[in-house]
Order: sequence, then structure tokens, then C-alpha cells
Amino acid sequence: MLIAGEFGKKIRINTAYDLSGSTDLSLAVTRPDSTQFTRTQPDLVVGTATIQAEVEQFDGATVTQTFLANEYVEYALKSGDLTTPGRYRFQLQVDFGASVRLITIERDVKVRR
Repeated sequence: MLIAGEFGKKIRINTAYDLSGSTDLSLAVTRPDSTQFTRTQPDLVVGTATIQAEVEQFDGATVTQTFLANEYVEYALKSGDLTTPGRYRFQLQVDFGASVRLITIERDVKVRR
């Protein structure tokens, strides 16, 4: 569960694609009021170990998800990222040089009071 004003908690985005050869990462975030911000490296890192973690779904259900090494990106929330409760949208863009780009589907995250 994410709480408005919270920071330090890790967000993981699973891509099911080998990111080990990526040259650039960026994460676009849209707040409930439609304002946006972007985070880039070094704040975003490719996860290099396979892990299992509890993930809260938008409906509030919690599931255990496996994140395979080199197929997910981690971002530790910064102070000021989650300014208000509501629906946040996260979208990851990964570049692999000048001619190849991966853009993930948007992931909705509910932030509570």
C-alpha cells in the first residue's frame, strides 16, 4: 500500500524483456491532477537478481510476483513524488541505442491518504 507523502519505498516495473543491454531508462509519472514528472538514471536501476515481492494490485488485492533478473526496473520513491491520494500512472521507457526503444504499458497505482 502506498500512502500520500510516503517516500523510500521501491516501485518495481516488470517488462518480461532482457534489459541488460539498455542504454537509457526513464519513468514518466502522471499524478491524479494530471501533472507529470519524469525520473531517469541513476534513480532508475535494472534489477540484477531474481526476487519475489508482494505487489498490491489497483483493486487492493496483494499478490506475490516474481521479478526475473534483468527484466525489471526499480525506483525508490522520492519525497514529493506522491503528493496527493488518488490514481498515479507509471510508464517506463527503455532505450537500446539509437534505433530500438521499449515503452511499457501504463501501470496504475492507487495512493491512499
